[in-house]
Amino acid sequence: ALYDTLKAKGMSYVMNPEMLSGTGYGQRTRLPSDVLASTNAQCLEGAILYATLMEAIGLHPAIILVPGHAFVAWKATEKDDPKLKDKFLFLETTMTHDAPFEAAVKVGGKEYDDANAQKKAKVLFVDSLRKMGITPQPYD
Repeated sequence: ALYDTLKAKGMSYVMNPEMLSGTGYGQRTRLPSDVLASTNAQCLEGAILYATLMEAIGLHPAIILVPGHAFVAWKATEKDDPKLKDKFLFLETTMTHDAPFEAAVKVGGKEYDDANAQKKAKVLFVDSLRKMGITPQPYD
C-alpha cells in the first residue's frame, strides 16, 4: 500500500549533484516531509522515507547500504506471505515511479543478494538504531 500510494503521488528517483556532501562517500539528505513535498528522492532519501513510513505503521524496516546505493527492507509478516514470515524482503525504492511493486521487490532482493555475496552489503536495522539511541528527527 505504501508503494502504491507513493507511486500515485508521483514519487520519483532523482540524482541531484548538489545534494552530494563533497566529502567522499557521504550524501546530505532531506527530511521525509521535504521528500514527500517535492515528490522526488535520491536513493538514500527514498530508503529513509520508506523506512520511516514502515516504522510508523508497525513494520520492522532496515536501510540497506551497498556500494554507491541504498534501498529498504522490512521483516515480512503473514500479510506479506505466510511462508515468508520473519524473513526480510527488499525493495528497490528508485523504481517507485515506473515499475510494479513485485518488480521492485525482485530487483531489491537481487541487489542485496549480489552485494551480500561479495560481503559488501550493510544492513541498518531501524529497531537496532533506536536501541543505540538514534531517534527520529524531531519536527514541528
